[in-house]
Amino acid sequence: MKKNIYKILSFSIVTFSTNSFCTFESIRSESTECHTWSGNTFKPATIFYPNSIEDVQEIIRNAIKTDKKIRFFGSRHSLNDLIATNGYAVNTDSFNKILEINQKMGTVRVECGIKLKQLFKELAKNNLALLNQGFIKEQSIAGALATGTHGSGKTGTLSDFIVSVELLDGLGKYHVISADSNPQWLQAARLHLGTLGFVYAVTLQCVPLFVLSHARKAHTWHDIFENLEQYYLKNDYFMLMAHPISDNVLAFTWNVSQEKPTNNFFINLTQKLLMNEITNYLGIKFIHWQPGLTNDFIDHFFKAMEQTEYREYSYKTLSPIKDPLEETDYIEEEIAIPMQYFRSAIEDIVALYNKYKKHNFELVGFMTCRFVKGSRKALLSPAYDQDSVYISLVTLSIFDQYQQFYAEFEKLMSKYQHARPHWGKFNQLTQTTVAALYQNNLTQFNAIRAILDPYKLFTNNYVEQRLG
Repeated sequence: MKKNIYKILSFSIVTFSTNSFCTFESIRSESTECHTWSGNTFKPATIFYPNSIEDVQEIIRNAIKTDKKIRFFGSRHSLNDLIATNGYAVNTDSFNKILEINQKMGTVRVECGIKLKQLFKELAKNNLALLNQGFIKEQSIAGALATGTHGSGKTGTLSDFIVSVELLDGLGKYHVISADSNPQWLQAARLHLGTLGFVYAVTLQCVPLFVLSHARKAHTWHDIFENLEQYYLKNDYFMLMAHPISDNVLAFTWNVSQEKPTNNFFINLTQKLLMNEITNYLGIKFIHWQPGLTNDFIDHFFKAMEQTEYREYSYKTLSPIKDPLEETDYIEEEIAIPMQYFRSAIEDIVALYNKYKKHNFELVGFMTCRFVKGSRKALLSPAYDQDSVYISLVTLSIFDQYQQFYAEFEKLMSKYQHARPHWGKFNQLTQTTVAALYQNNLTQFNAIRAILDPYKLFTNNYVEQRLG
């Protein structure tokens, strides 16, 4: 009876007045196989390409009638099956506009499908920037926020910058979620895994456009461990890149500068070649051919990557990879560890790598360590209420023991209280482990989810295995 009442309500909701008549049949669609960034494939019943909110409302209403599930996707930058569905897959690329820039408040309101690299450029034209960025900028803004994308520094995750979320719920009803409107949902809407509805637009808090002085220097693990607090505290942004078998660690530092960008053609060309073409096309192909030389290659690469300080706008330098690896080249898992356990966690990872090395398995890849300030702004944030170091282990696809390896990685890290895997990358989380890691936060999130998605339209196997 309750379900029938919801259905009647859903078909009677009129949220927007339009000048054009929208029908379900008029929405562009196709039936074909789809794949994620990592090469995982899935076969939706239909892939839709809506151009308006009204289109999405029609898709939601039809999904209710036909008992279909819905997942939304943009760049498909997911290293797991988060966006997979055998129901309706909805592409958000048409929703790519900047709706408003409020210079007085320092905010930007954007549609869900805009790519980060496009957003950053447009903000810069208006003398604005986000306070931090992820490692790459190929993703759609909604997907980056929904999975907890983060940078490295004392700023929290990108989801922490959200001022408001505009969302269509599981009945097609439009909501504004902010500190002033439906504030009880804001902690859930900031990082929601696509389970609360269709995020049409978000408003983000920005800062004035700024310049960073960036440097890279090779260190040893001993030096990093002995001086970690100093490196973290004295730099505005700080991250590490390493291969656990090697003792060489590449430290990235960024600090706010009042001077203009260096604008050196030779430096810019060097960065492009080293961080992109050489890494992606020469190094990766070479390692595929000779995996036993991985350590030597990475050691030489780190030495070549050392860079004395140069200045650049933040949006150009905080995302160092300009051309990400091809989607089928690598697998990655990332776990947020409470910062106080960093040294012990690295020692565990080194032991794990050595164990596989002893059995003649070449774990081809590298590790990054990025530091994130904890906050309570998003219920499902891996950095919820704890200053964290996100440790990412990347292995190339030629390593066929990755599932066993990452299972051991998760088990090793689980001894550190609230060591939480990144939602958008490879992980083997279950309802039991998620409940233990997020406790009452998960209960609150699922209660909000039940209100906004009463039919559980916005779910799939990945979600149900972790959230229920």
